Amino acid sequence: MTRRGLLWLPVAGLAAGREWVAADGSEFPAESWRETAEGLMAVGGLKAFQDVKTVKLYEEFDFRFEWKMGPEGNSGVKYQLEKWDRWPAKGAEGYHIRARGPEMQLVDDAGNEDARKGGVKQCGALYNRIAPVKAAVVRVGEYNEGRLVIRGRRVEHWVNGEKLVDYEMERVKPSAISLQNHACDVWFRDLRIEA
Repeated sequence: MTRRGLLWLPVAGLAAGREWVAADGSEFPAESWRETAEGLMAVGGLKAFQDVKTVKLYEEFDFRFEWKMGPEGNSGVKYQLEKWDRWPAKGAEGYHIRARGPEMQLVDDAGNEDARKGGVKQCGALYNRIAPVKAAVVRVGEYNEGRLVIRGRRVEHWVNGEKLVDYEMERVKPSAISLQNHACDVWFRDLRIEA
């Protein structure tokens, strides 16, 4: 694979759907996500919320980003997407749209109820499958560094300069990268990918 160097994943003009769309491929969900001066913001507190994904597909890459969430926050970066689910929101108009695939968990380990259930649900984990080798050091309410690397079948999850998960997938295919809206405010900025 030829390396093209570091590319920025633009967020300007999101409504045009040139770089990011809803996880089911429909138009960018402007009610669930906002374009800010810094990057993307998952809007929390909604009764209907959607994940977003890149329009482009990636196979081998080094994805670096900064992320911030408040206390009890929960989000993730999904890759090697297998499918998406869409279902009506209870007691509200609209739909939930969720990407399905391996997830690099981003969460407030101390404050989030799900994260307190164990390592496979904590920050940096391959969600529900592989716990991080040690607890992530995360600054809640401040920007943290995330990094997701896929080279061949080898996958690495990094948080704030620490490699927390390193495993081998059975197979790799071209896939979009998805950011999760888990009904809480989460900010993503400085998204860059070397593919």
